[in-house]
Amino acid sequence: MKKIPKTEQKIFDRCEVKNIKYNGINPVIMTIKDLRQCAISIGANIIGDRVDILQSVVDTLSKRPQTSSGTAGITATTTTTTTTSSNNDGQIDPIAIGERILALAENDDDEGILNLGINKGGEKITRTTPQNIMRKAYLKLSLIIHPDRLQQWKQATKAFQALVKAFERLSSPDLIAEEKATSSRSRGDSKEKLFQISRSNEGCERTRVFCPKCKVPWNEGTLDGNPDYFYNFLMMGLKSYHCSTCLFQFGAMTAIHRYIIITTCIIIIIIITIIIKVSILSCYIRILT
Repeated sequence: MKKIPKTEQKIFDRCEVKNIKYNGINPVIMTIKDLRQCAISIGANIIGDRVDILQSVVDTLSKRPQTSSGTAGITATTTTTTTTSSNNDGQIDPIAIGERILALAENDDDEGILNLGINKGGEKITRTTPQNIMRKAYLKLSLIIHPDRLQQWKQATKAFQALVKAFERLSSPDLIAEEKATSSRSRGDSKEKLFQISRSNEGCERTRVFCPKCKVPWNEGTLDGNPDYFYNFLMMGLKSYHCSTCLFQFGAMTAIHRYIIITTCIIIIIIITIIIKVSILSCYIRILT
């Protein structure tokens, strides 16, 4: 058995004493990947570091009724409780979910996309659903179809971007005024027009934004897929966003900001300093020799 870190020893002892297990395994000895999958399947919190997720999983499992074998939580024969697609073994099929998201995105069915992440019997997500419920469904689906996990599927990035767009539309209807015109234009309907709120950043000094947890640049690659005006929402404090790499939520105050010009100047100064030091050292060596 692997060595238990001191920060998880109390949780491990609690699981052993109260016989809290998932599929017959103590959650503490799970890898972070298996732990997140476990959290998704039982509806536990998936935000935070390993200890936070572990604590949430153990608390959720402890509240479940005991099985006939006396184990609290879920046995190996239990199937997942989400409405997402699954295979014959009861396991979640990420590619099937991604394909379903792409199909719904073609019809601009934002509510249908997020409803793929709710639990069976749960209340359907609508435009009036509280943001915390929308966010929970969004994060669950994000972990399932994240491109880092589905590197073998070429449409993973496109499906992830469709999920992000659906969440942003539903959670921020007042900030993103966008009429659904893609399908209407394909039908030849000219009455509906595509409209987006935007503002030019011309003349402004724009900083590079980094996730405060994993230090990955925000909205610079193809994975995020956010329009340019999302930067305005972030900097004005109107909205916070989730990192596409670690799913950590941050805003303008918690994000890491780096000025491009200042960073470039610092690099140039360092290079010049190194050149000067090398020149002085070489002159000193020649004098000694």
